[in-house]
Amino acid sequence: MTNLSVGSPITDAKLSRVPKLTVDYWIVLLATLVLGETAADCLNVYFDLGLLKAAVIVSIALPPILALQFFQNRYVPFVFWTALSLVNIAGALSTDILVEAQGLGHKLIKGILNGSEQ
Repeated sequence: MTNLSVGSPITDAKLSRVPKLTVDYWIVLLATLVLGETAADCLNVYFDLGLLKAAVIVSIALPPILALQFFQNRYVPFVFWTALSLVNIAGALSTDILVEAQGLGHKLIKGILNGSEQ
């Protein structure tokens, strides 16, 4: 058995559950952001679920895939990108709920994020 210390290149490569940060990674990450927004709108409008039902469905699907990702001993592309996509969908739905259903406008959200009311 090999004695590997934390922080060594061999340990990091063997224990990493995320991909290397390359140009390809950033391109696919951007695509998952677009996928999240589009999927949230699709669940809400095309499937006519509404924001709350869509959010509930994603909230039920998210914990098991996140648990699966966290318990991986290595990078598994399908699990990683599925988890990231579901997080993006949940984020898009949450934002839509805050902005549309709760009547919070973009100026108020911007003010909250900037730390001041506008």
